[in-house]
Amino acid sequence: MADNPLGVVSIGDCPVAMVPRRNGSLVFVDDYRRMLAGAELNVCIGCARLQVSAGLISRVSDDPFGNYVVRCLRAEGVDVSQIAADHPRRPAALLFKERLSGGDFRVYYHRRDSAGGAMQFTDAMGRYVSHARVFLYTGIFPALSAANRRTLQLLLDAAKGAGVMRVFDPNIRMKLLRTPAQARRILLPLAAQADLVLLGEAEADLLYGATTAERLFSQLADHGVAHVVLKRGAAGAHAVRDGREYEIAAHPAAAVVDTCGAGDAFNAGYLAALLHGFSTEQSLRLAAYCAAQVVTSESDNEALPYWEDARTLGLQPKAAR
Repeated sequence: MADNPLGVVSIGDCPVAMVPRRNGSLVFVDDYRRMLAGAELNVCIGCARLQVSAGLISRVSDDPFGNYVVRCLRAEGVDVSQIAADHPRRPAALLFKERLSGGDFRVYYHRRDSAGGAMQFTDAMGRYVSHARVFLYTGIFPALSAANRRTLQLLLDAAKGAGVMRVFDPNIRMKLLRTPAQARRILLPLAAQADLVLLGEAEADLLYGATTAERLFSQLADHGVAHVVLKRGAAGAHAVRDGREYEIAAHPAAAVVDTCGAGDAFNAGYLAALLHGFSTEQSLRLAAYCAAQVVTSESDNEALPYWEDARTLGLQPKAAR
């Protein structure tokens, strides 16, 4: 691995999503599709499709659900060498998505005591992260358990020691964090350890009380974070990098079927572009394009674009990394 470092490495649970084939209350829906889900998993797939090597650290259930997750990730080109079936046996994390009109959704989780809910740090995990170019972490993984918080901190220490770029997306899940105070207690110290923070407007407001991009950038700069991207959905994105600000409009979507996964797609596009050596402005453009593609599908990741799709933006992809 040291001779051929991965571009992006992440750690997270791998829920299996049950997605209804039509909109409406789950009380009346009885026809579902099984799909992959999980913020970290989505970003890894997105990066792999954009010719940036990616690997995921996880634990899956020792059953057909876990086998399904690993087979799908391997087929997408994601490195699964650090994904293991859990022993003693723990169930797969399941989520049921309720599709509402206009692309909105609700999610109902069944992930108590799931395979990825309490991962213990191993030296192999530390080496894996140390040999990456980027370590992506979200607020979901540490929200699942105290064990995950301890593991994540050790991985962050390994990444820092090896000079690996640390990238944080709070990806706030209030059903896991329970209260705003708990969210701030767990997530703010994690954000302060990042080299790059990617977050949405609601997350910026909850964590920092920031109602403007300028106020958010100022607060994160006080914690030593000089690279921040504020994802604003249909209003585009606003970024600061080493004191210089950038702003782009959202890329138009052909149709909005389901907005779940759009932020993860944005992250994948942004990180892939950075690792390919594109400018910040070009990286934002690719990120917005990726988000616009994902919302056209009921899946969180099936519509993630490939490098050949990026040519529609006038970008010239470099060699795979």
